Amino acid sequence: MRSFVLGKKENIKKDSYIWNTIGGLINAFQSVIILMVLTRSLDMEYAGIFTIAWAIANLVITIGKYGVRNYQVTDVNEKYSFNDYFSNRVIVSILMIIFTCIYVCFLSISNQYAFDKTVIVFLMCYLKLIDSVEDVFHGMYQQHERLDVASKCMSIRLILSTVCLCVCSIIFKDLLISSIITCVFSTLIFVYLLKITYSIFNLPKIQFDFFNAKRILKDCFPIFAGSFLSFYILNAPKYAIDALLSSELQAYYGFISMPVFVIGLLNNFVFQPILTTVANCYETKNKDQFFQLIKRQIVVILIITIVALIGSYVLGIPVLSILYNCDLSNYKVDLLILMLGGGILAYVGFLTTIITLMRNQNIILIGYVIGGVLAIVLSQLVVSLYGLRGASILYLLLISVLAVFFSIAFYFNLKIWKEGITNEG
Repeated sequence: MRSFVLGKKENIKKDSYIWNTIGGLINAFQSVIILMVLTRSLDMEYAGIFTIAWAIANLVITIGKYGVRNYQVTDVNEKYSFNDYFSNRVIVSILMIIFTCIYVCFLSISNQYAFDKTVIVFLMCYLKLIDSVEDVFHGMYQQHERLDVASKCMSIRLILSTVCLCVCSIIFKDLLISSIITCVFSTLIFVYLLKITYSIFNLPKIQFDFFNAKRILKDCFPIFAGSFLSFYILNAPKYAIDALLSSELQAYYGFISMPVFVIGLLNNFVFQPILTTVANCYETKNKDQFFQLIKRQIVVILIITIVALIGSYVLGIPVLSILYNCDLSNYKVDLLILMLGGGILAYVGFLTTIITLMRNQNIILIGYVIGGVLAIVLSQLVVSLYGLRGASILYLLLISVLAVFFSIAFYFNLKIWKEGITNEG
C-alpha cells in the first residue's frame, strides 16, 4: 500500500492528473452512488434523510475548510508554515463542530427530527470533518508538488468509505448503524494513510501558533464567506423542504436535482485548460483574444445547457427512475426547471472566475450576500405555497438573481478595464 500511494517520482505529473480527476469524480458522484443503494436496501424516507444530512454536511464543511486550500497551495514562498495552516485548521474545525451542534439541534427542535435522523445528520457532518482535517495535510502535499499522493489518499478513503456505507446499509438495513460503522472506518483509513505519507516530507514537529492562524482567518474570510453563502443558496430549497415537506419528497427532489451539476462539470472540462490563457490575455491587455475567449465560453455553456435540456426532456425521467428505483414521472417539469438552473449556475461560476481574475472578489461576496438574504426571505414562503415545484422554481430564481448581479458586475469591471487600456494608449 505504501509503495502504491507514494508512487514513482517520474510518474508524479501523470499520477497527479489521473488521480486528481478520479478523486474529483468520486467526490462528485459519492452521494449519487449512496442514494442508489439506499433506495434499494432501505426506503424513500431514509433516502430523504440522507439527502438533507448530506446537504447540511456540505454546508458546515465550508467552515471546516474555510477556503484555505487554494490559498495554502499557492503559498509557494511559504508566507505561512504548515504549523500555521494546521493551527488554523484546528480552530476552524472547532468552529465547525460548535456550529454543527447549534445548527443541528436547532433544526432538530424546529423541524421535529426523530432521534435517528438527528444522529445521522451529526454523523454525516463528522464524515465531512474528516474531509476537512485531511484537506490541510493534502494541501501541504500539493504545495510540495505531491498532488499525486494527496489525490490517491483522498480517492482511496472516499471509495472505501462509500463502499462501507453501502455494504452496511444492505447488510444491516439501518442507516444509523451503517453511518456509525462508516465514521469509525473512515477515521481509521485517514489515520493509516496519514501515517504512511506524512513522514516523507521531513517536517518539524507540529506546534500550535494562534497568532498566524488568526491572520490566515482574516486573509481567507472573503473566500470562506462566499463559499458558505453559495452552498446555502444552492441548498436553500432542500432546507425549506426539510422544514415543510416530507422526507420522501426530499428524496425525490434530491434525485431530480442530481444532474444539475453535470453542466458545470462539463463546462469546467472545457474552460479550465484555457483559464491561464484568459488570465494572460487580461494581464497583457489583449482585448481581442480576451473577448473572443469569453464569448466562446458563453456559447459553450449555452450549447451544453440546450443539449442537457433536450436530453433531460427525452431521457431524464426514465434514466433517473431506473437509477433510483422509483417512479419520477410526475417531476419532469421540475427536472427541466432545475436543469435550466444548472445552465445558469455554470454561467454564474464562469463569471465569478473571471471577476476573481480581475481581482474584484469583494463584489462576489456582495452578490452572495444578496442571494443569501433572498433565500432566507423567500424559501419557506415559496415552498409552502407550491410544494416541490416551488423548490425547483426557488432554485431557478436564486441562481437567476446571482446571474443578473454578476453580469452587471462583470460589465462594469470590463468597462473600467477597457477605459484603462484606452487611456494608456
